[in-house]
Amino acid sequence: MNLLFPKSPDPLWKCLGEGLPAAGNQSGNILYWNGSSWVRLAPGLPGQLMALSRQGIPTWTGPTYPTVTTLPATSVTSLSAEVGGNVFSDGGGYIMTNGVVIGTTDNLTLESGTPWYDLTPSTGSFSLSISGLSPSTVYKYRAFASNSAGVEYGDIQTFTTYPPGAVTALNCAGATFSTDLVAGKSPNGTILTIPYTGGNGGSYPSQSTTSTGLTGLTASLAAGTFSLGVGSVQYTITGTTPTTGTASFNIRIGGQSCTVSRAVLPPAITTLDCAGATHQGELYNGFSNSSITTLDYTGGNGGKHTGQIVASTGVTGLTATLSPGNFAEGAGSLTYTITGTPSGTGTANFALNIGGRSCTLMRNVLSPATLFAMKSIPAGSFSMGCTPGDPNCQSDESPVRTVTLSAFQMSETEVTQAQWQAVMGSNPSYFSSCAQCPVEQVSWYDAVVFCNRLSEEQGLTPCYYADAGFTQVYGKNGSIWSQPNSGEVYWNHAAKGYRLPTEAEWEYAARGGSTTNIYSGSNNVDEVAWYGDIQSVGSTKPVKGKQPNGYGLYDMSGNVFEWAWDWFPYQGYPSSAETNPTGPSTGTERVLRGGSWLSYAVQCRSARRNGTNPVYRINSHMGFRIVLAP
Repeated sequence: MNLLFPKSPDPLWKCLGEGLPAAGNQSGNILYWNGSSWVRLAPGLPGQLMALSRQGIPTWTGPTYPTVTTLPATSVTSLSAEVGGNVFSDGGGYIMTNGVVIGTTDNLTLESGTPWYDLTPSTGSFSLSISGLSPSTVYKYRAFASNSAGVEYGDIQTFTTYPPGAVTALNCAGATFSTDLVAGKSPNGTILTIPYTGGNGGSYPSQSTTSTGLTGLTASLAAGTFSLGVGSVQYTITGTTPTTGTASFNIRIGGQSCTVSRAVLPPAITTLDCAGATHQGELYNGFSNSSITTLDYTGGNGGKHTGQIVASTGVTGLTATLSPGNFAEGAGSLTYTITGTPSGTGTANFALNIGGRSCTLMRNVLSPATLFAMKSIPAGSFSMGCTPGDPNCQSDESPVRTVTLSAFQMSETEVTQAQWQAVMGSNPSYFSSCAQCPVEQVSWYDAVVFCNRLSEEQGLTPCYYADAGFTQVYGKNGSIWSQPNSGEVYWNHAAKGYRLPTEAEWEYAARGGSTTNIYSGSNNVDEVAWYGDIQSVGSTKPVKGKQPNGYGLYDMSGNVFEWAWDWFPYQGYPSSAETNPTGPSTGTERVLRGGSWLSYAVQCRSARRNGTNPVYRINSHMGFRIVLAP
């Protein structure tokens, strides 16, 4: 349209009231009177508004194009460059976008080139990392910025990408490794550094190469850029190789190639301390032993060792076995299992050689006499049942009758965890950290098997069998021992091996020759027993912690209940005198005697009778002691 502005003020304001062209009208069809002639108003920019000066001359106001310059490129490689620009002025409008447009042609615009945008458009300098370029190529670029007025470009700049990454010399002979390579040990990110000279600043891609000679290792290089002149590349070593020798890596990069070779070292330590070894479990002559020995070392290099098996000298028949494993980095320990049956007492020597270090491990082999101290119990007669004057008599402790017994031997203490471990090779106890505490959590059947195994270990005829003809040793099938925990058990009275005491033998031994003591060795329970209701000891205690009775037996009262051979009926004793009684021929429970760490004092009396299912293994207050016929 043609809009005329006369020089008279009144018509002018009237025209304004009728409306001016839309903001930013660029039609060029607006005329105004400058006082002497009509003048065509130049087109406005998008977003600009029309205003009138004091003289009534219309003008455009509002944003103009931003002011932008292009900055020189930096950090140019064969594949990338740093480029940017500077937005000096926002042109009076908010900067909506800015960045660079790049390509290989002239007159770059957003439509003809590839734009890279700054993610935080604003005035001031900005920089962008341009990647994905081609080597040896001339690139042109220019900065741009936009506001509501439109897009403005800076001047065109150029840069040339480097040729593909190259070096003139690759120095494999001068290569270094950040850590040693050790057989069986993961390199844990060991770095191989290879120097070079004549770098051209070009980029190189990622690569990896596997080892030759000794296989199993890989050298990996991340993509990067060569320095100009002197520099180095760094490969990360991964994988493992199980043996010693030389691992070689064939390196090809930057137009050069060479081979890096590295010795793979054996697993090693710097010291091995046989003298300071610690042991779990003793070794006894004539027994099939299983004991643990732990040795400390220093200077471990983390390599994988194959373990070793070493036969004993001096006292022969034993073997020290170390399972395969890895040395620690620095200080650590090795655990050997000592097994076998010693040829005698004395010192068993083991010549250890592991990790490049050697020393002699020495273990004492003890006499069985030190394992099971047996006390002689003389033949005699006694009144079995509730002691006269005892206020806590129970109905099944009577009638009191005379019982006559042949001489026998009884173990000085309840069978300990160490003794059980020596014979059975395991420890079922709940309170298992106390070798000299009574073994517990063993059933009556388990105690029977223990007696049979101990008998065979010492060359004695086992007492207990799975058949009435005494041909099948209970708990043994061929040469294999087990713990069946069920079935009939037959006692061969003619056998001279270890066995459980009869109930009569137990009470006779517990009384220790006294006719007046209520407890085993005293009328004061605290002198002879670990028990629960007053002492509240909370667990088993090492044997021989209280005073013995008259036969030199410890802990017959308290600590743990003790299994006896007899079936346990709930009726009282027979009324007539007996000689070497073995109890009822059948029943559902087996006798327990003596009370325990969990018991009331009255349950620790020598006359007190108890019984339970012979299969129970769940109780930490049930153990046993053993006897031998003379």
